[in-house]
Amino acid sequence: MTTFKGSYPLGKIVPKDDYNTPLCAWKDMLQFINKREKLWLPFYNDGSCKELVKNLGYNIIHFNKDFYTYDISDALIIDNPPYNKKEKILEKLLKDTPNRRISLLLPIGTLERKYLRKYNTNLQVVIPNKYYSFIESGKPAPFMTCWFCWNLQKELGTTEKLIWI
Repeated sequence: MTTFKGSYPLGKIVPKDDYNTPLCAWKDMLQFINKREKLWLPFYNDGSCKELVKNLGYNIIHFNKDFYTYDISDALIIDNPPYNKKEKILEKLLKDTPNRRISLLLPIGTLERKYLRKYNTNLQVVIPNKYYSFIESGKPAPFMTCWFCWNLQKELGTTEKLIWI
């Protein structure tokens, strides 16, 4: 997960809400995405995901900038946002641009959140068959995470709401 610079001083890490996405999680989602696709990873953390995903052959946009101060409108958004800000992040990404292509790694419990109902049009959830071990802890997260996807029916090859991998 990455630091949400819009709410914290530049460079300050939020305890327990700042973990890098493991390679296996990236591979699980990126298997559906064409390598010619421009990807925007808007949540910076320590910046290591740029090289990780770039080494998988993707064109990456990943800056150490405040998520709220810029937009890359022609890119597919894929990232692991800070979970304590997910409602605000979803509002920024989907409120005025409901057709935007997005894939966010979030706790599966996000499905229970009332605010998600506002954004359930074209929502699909890619559910891995394993718990991800986040790099900093080396242990599985105490909750299951999955990829919440909006407007990716073409890339996922289905209109099914739940996709088990």
